[in-house]
Amino acid sequence: MNILVTGVTGYIGSNLVKPILKDEFKLLNNRKCKVFALVRGQSRDNKILRDLEDQFPRDQFQVISGDFIDLLNVDQTVIINKLRETLKEHKITTIVHLAAKMDFYPTDKEAVLKTNVVGVKNLLKASLSSSDKRPLIERFIYASTTETMGSKESVAPHTPVSELDDDQSVPDYLYGETKRSAEVIVRKFEKKYQLDTIILRFTGVYGRNDDFSIFELIQAVSYGILCVVPSFANGHVMFTHIDDVVQSVILAMVKEKNDRDQTQVLPYTYIIAPNKGMTYSECLVFLNDKLGRQKFYLPFLSLQACCKLFSVVGSLVYQFKEKPFIFKSYTLSQMTRDRVYSNKRAKQELQFQPKYNFKQGLNLTVDDYIITERVPLFKISPVFIFILIFVLVLRFLIKSL
Repeated sequence: MNILVTGVTGYIGSNLVKPILKDEFKLLNNRKCKVFALVRGQSRDNKILRDLEDQFPRDQFQVISGDFIDLLNVDQTVIINKLRETLKEHKITTIVHLAAKMDFYPTDKEAVLKTNVVGVKNLLKASLSSSDKRPLIERFIYASTTETMGSKESVAPHTPVSELDDDQSVPDYLYGETKRSAEVIVRKFEKKYQLDTIILRFTGVYGRNDDFSIFELIQAVSYGILCVVPSFANGHVMFTHIDDVVQSVILAMVKEKNDRDQTQVLPYTYIIAPNKGMTYSECLVFLNDKLGRQKFYLPFLSLQACCKLFSVVGSLVYQFKEKPFIFKSYTLSQMTRDRVYSNKRAKQELQFQPKYNFKQGLNLTVDDYIITERVPLFKISPVFIFILIFVLVLRFLIKSL
């Protein structure tokens, strides 16, 4: 089983390779596995890749220099032909396409569109013979997102959204729109060319070594920036622990398809989510308690006032961070909406069994961050100390006048 993985240097990819090459997966799959990492030339000298090459022999893990998208040209023929030759040369049986341009507030929207839509089409075209359009691989696994479904108004009962609700869903961000468009293309290739495909819709992903939304949230609470628990943060949300995400990808590799699956809405499309989520308020309360921060309930603080405050904080924070997310007024406004999803189909057809609900995984992640010192554990909030010093200095200056 020769597996081509894109996005190996990304968060999910960097956590996926080792479990694939472990003996447990070989026993589950009953086939010898080799992973080929498709990486761009400039990413070749990456620490993640070097560690994997040091840990696994060449007959188990190999890096291939290449790309699945040409951002500078409209014509993608050269890229597609190179990809096709790569698949043939290394006898690739399975493609796991994880790489994407994940940016919720992109400055270059064209790059997001081309990477997430045209790039997927390039890989799919390369997976077919140039002459008779016969599939060259056994399976194409596409990593999508529940952002394709967006959020919904937070109204009780908070019913989880399933794949069956797809026609009623609207993405909130450009990122979700591009992933939705890519899903349509994947299904067309399955239907038209009998290319075996599986689509996995992940919620937000977090866990050890995460550096995006949940890490940013935990970091902000640790420093005392998010000590306020607003009353409007009553929307429900789900994030999936990285271990459960990896589990779902491996299950997708070994799944045996049957005719029953094909009769359903969006066949071979699976939401990967925990069994239980939390409200945004519950999440903030839990993190502040876990990290020993003093929290403040402000029932009369309006969403509009909070958004203005977030914009000010964000303008300072994002001078030093590459991808803005938490400290954006639109992100804050989403705390009034639900992002809860049903993993029922994944359980039934993939035998997916999440190890953690959102709160359990969050607790584990905070512990990991503290042990590895990714998040400092302050006895007193640095923000509180800063404000106290500012007030004392201001008071001194006023008395001196």
